[in-house]
Amino acid sequence: MRISDPIQIDHPQLREFAVQAAWVAKLEEAVGVLEELVVDLGDDDRPNDVEVWEEDPLEVAWSVVNANFEAADQELEARVVHWLALDPEHWPIF
Repeated sequence: MRISDPIQIDHPQLREFAVQAAWVAKLEEAVGVLEELVVDLGDDDRPNDVEVWEEDPLEVAWSVVNANFEAADQELEARVVHWLALDPEHWPIF
């Protein structure tokens, strides 16, 4: 049976990974929504020499959330790889 709520996972380390993965998924979803808004509401007339943060706060938000998503995703991947390296018997889980 699949579990969709990370809190229902019994194994403490896997539960922690699942909670972090849920957060990463929310960040990824936010990046997608912000990207759609930036594209839909974007100003194509903005000169190329004007920095994004000087012009459009929505593009700044998209950039910040995207950077946080990338960092969180890489951190989760590194933590899982480290955990698997400590005990290769966990590989079948993944």
